[in-house]
Amino acid sequence: MCEMNPTPMEGPVESIVTRVQKSASKISEIFSSLTDSKESVWTSLSSPNNSVEAGKSKSHSYDAFCKRVSTFHPGLWTVHGLSPLECARWGWKLLEKDALQCVTCHEVICAALPSRKDKISYEKFFGILKDRLEAKHKDACGWLYDPCPQEFVEPLRIDTVEELRNMTNSAHNLAALGSALPHINSNRISAILGTDNEVISELFKNNSTSEDIKTISVLLVLSGWSKGHGAYLFCTVCRRQVGLWSFVSVADEMKTDSRIIECKNNLRKRKFSENSVTDEQENNDNKRVTRQSPKKFKPSSRVEDVETERPRTRSSGKDDRSDDDTDVAVSSLNADMEKNNECLLITSPSTQVEKVEKQYFNPLEEHRHWCPWITIVTNGRPNDEDTDNIDDVDLPKGFCLVAEQVRAMLHVSKQLQSAKTKKLENVEGLRRIRKILDEIYDD
Repeated sequence: MCEMNPTPMEGPVESIVTRVQKSASKISEIFSSLTDSKESVWTSLSSPNNSVEAGKSKSHSYDAFCKRVSTFHPGLWTVHGLSPLECARWGWKLLEKDALQCVTCHEVICAALPSRKDKISYEKFFGILKDRLEAKHKDACGWLYDPCPQEFVEPLRIDTVEELRNMTNSAHNLAALGSALPHINSNRISAILGTDNEVISELFKNNSTSEDIKTISVLLVLSGWSKGHGAYLFCTVCRRQVGLWSFVSVADEMKTDSRIIECKNNLRKRKFSENSVTDEQENNDNKRVTRQSPKKFKPSSRVEDVETERPRTRSSGKDDRSDDDTDVAVSSLNADMEKNNECLLITSPSTQVEKVEKQYFNPLEEHRHWCPWITIVTNGRPNDEDTDNIDDVDLPKGFCLVAEQVRAMLHVSKQLQSAKTKKLENVEGLRRIRKILDEIYDD
């Protein structure tokens, strides 16, 4: 069987194919370096809740953990130093005041401790309680050897683009409340969190929303609050809900400012009218006295002028009428002043605020004392000790770490956006090169 000899064109064709394959592999490497250098980091990282819930039972899920935390109502858990988050991590829920029950084996622990004044006894029984938290389960109970992950009780982590987007979405949801949002001291909260206008503008990119609403929404999110059902703010960690009607809203503050301006304007008008009436009255008195007596007028009160400078040629009836007219003028002026003062007290903004008994909202002080947002963090874990002074920032608190993570993630997000823009420019350059090659081939 005869073999076919290769045509002279097969050699150049093979070399062209080889070059194309090499070029394709190089292009593939370039594209992979552009797309995978940063995005692979995002895909490998995930939220703590998602990474640890895989393969866990239903009772070990984050939702079940939150339900157990919700049983620790205010006033029913008086054990300071032991966080309800740690109790819920080991499968315990609050049965009644200072009494824990396992959700699986139904074992019960009495958590009542001696008075804290007896320091030795308190520390002794507190240590026993912490040991029972782990070892009091029945032998067949799964919580004895398999608690929930430690990530459940640690401060919130913002280390993925998904978490950053969730925070941005939470800020937009809060902004939907508009002027019903609680009024906060933005300058003070921003200083404590270490945020600035750049961070706020990066987290909330919506030009149709007012700057005040943007700032308040972002600061509330960075303080651990999100929009709850209805007119509630909600903390997803300590499960605390606060009603907006209990606090001074943005609309209330705007009304207060308008009342203050209105009262100032009314006060100015009243003073101007009083001065005009006084000047006119003094001019009339001066004219009347100088016409009746050639003596030089001495400045004194209006009533004394009428009494001392009254001419003796007048009859007693006319003198009595002059005294009555002066007294009526003075008394009417005083009555007008008292009436205006009463009106000012009635329309005073402070009176309205006291009437409805609203308070100003502090997003850092409204958390429960054991919430990871406000507890001191040591070695990456929240400290269960009470946090009485929020302004004491010698040790990092949960919200400080979250703010640092947000700033770092915003920086990485800018780098990703820059890399994405550069990638698009490279793609556009390749398209132009291809167009040029096609034109050369056609020629």
